[in-house]
Amino acid sequence: PRGTAGALKDLRIDLALYPEVREVVRTGKPVIVEDAPSHPLLERVKEQVVARGIQNIAAIPLAVRGKVLGVLLLRRSGEPGAFLRHEIDFLATVGHATAVALRNARQVEALTGQREKEKSARIAAEERAAHLQRYESYFHHLSDGIAILDDKACVLSLNPAGLKLLDV
Repeated sequence: PRGTAGALKDLRIDLALYPEVREVVRTGKPVIVEDAPSHPLLERVKEQVVARGIQNIAAIPLAVRGKVLGVLLLRRSGEPGAFLRHEIDFLATVGHATAVALRNARQVEALTGQREKEKSARIAAEERAAHLQRYESYFHHLSDGIAILDDKACVLSLNPAGLKLLDV
């Protein structure tokens, strides 16, 4: 659902509950845990690990050019057994592809935001010009010289009488 994606976009997690994620972000390297209940990295969250029956953990960096953008986290519960080498290789491939997609999505989002700001500024300028346009005809036919100035006293427009008066 559309609402779910928006809710997950800025979701904050307590990294104190995920020491494996912190380690990946710190080192930029994968963390593979074969026996989660007894692994020293997970000592502070051992109760939660045991309660959930987590046996193995694979935390893979989502990195592009050495910059970690996120972490792909997999936990295996149930029967003990290490992740196989081909499983880790597959996760690394998925992690890299996901990191590239995430980087590209962030770049597109930044460009879209910049374009929206430019569009808003252009629309505001067009609205100001349209607002002044309705006075143009009126000023054009006055016999008195009229100048329209901006907030810095720069001339924006002169009517024909004003042009004649200033010999412009």
